[in-house]
Amino acid sequence: MKSAVERRMEIINVVNRDGKARVEDLAALFNVSSVTIRSDLSFLENSGYVVRSHGAAIPNTGVVAELTVHEKRRHNPDIKTRIGQAAAKLISSGDTIILDSGTTAKENNRII
Repeated sequence: MKSAVERRMEIINVVNRDGKARVEDLAALFNVSSVTIRSDLSFLENSGYVVRSHGAAIPNTGVVAELTVHEKRRHNPDIKTRIGQAAAKLISSGDTIILDSGTTAKENNRII
């Protein structure tokens, strides 16, 4: 029986080689339950190796590391401040505004 690490590495190879791998096929290939494969695919998706899609996994060809919130906060702070200042000039007393989530919106909220 393979370790989870070995199985996950082989899953990555299968998905990359075949372009897609179904949960049922992977479960049969590795002689484990579909629950185990879904857990593996969740781990691999969260790690950026695959993308889950309707009972299957496909390669994540556009892997771009997502910055943490703390990193995003430090990324382009001057631009975020200028955006907030520009937005503040467009708002009049009594206006209702809606802000989305994110570090730029948080800076806008601080300035406005």
